[in-house]
Amino acid sequence: HTSCLSDWSSDVCSSDLSTISADLLRYPLPTPARERLKKARSIAQTGDHLAAIRQLNAALVKFPQSAAWIQPLLGIEYLKTGQRAAALKTLEQAVALLPRDAVNRSNFGLSLASVGEFDRAEQELRRSLELDRSNLTTRQLLEVIETKRSLRNHD
Repeated sequence: HTSCLSDWSSDVCSSDLSTISADLLRYPLPTPARERLKKARSIAQTGDHLAAIRQLNAALVKFPQSAAWIQPLLGIEYLKTGQRAAALKTLEQAVALLPRDAVNRSNFGLSLASVGEFDRAEQELRRSLELDRSNLTTRQLLEVIETKRSLRNHD
């Protein structure tokens, strides 16, 4: 389900309140940038991920100071369209901006796995779990990677 932060505008929504970290709140999100993110999210929800990517890239150019808000969303949209290299680069930048954000690390781990970098993916997923042990999705991703490694080692 979608939750919105009541401290901010109802336009600043995330899939989980824990995805809004104190570190993220240090980065500016001017109203026009927030409106662009809202529009990109709405477009993505219709399934037009390429249009959402265009919207997010335009927001990044116009509001580079809000990159910490934009990069994670952009990386996920790249993953959804199979643009793995772009997702990897974008999510790596998101982690560089917010190194203690568990969700960004988990998504970066997923992007690493999507390009076959399983060792690095495992490291990032483990770091994510160190930051948020309750993230079931990250735990499941890590289990898949560990299983893949186990199978690879038995070949």
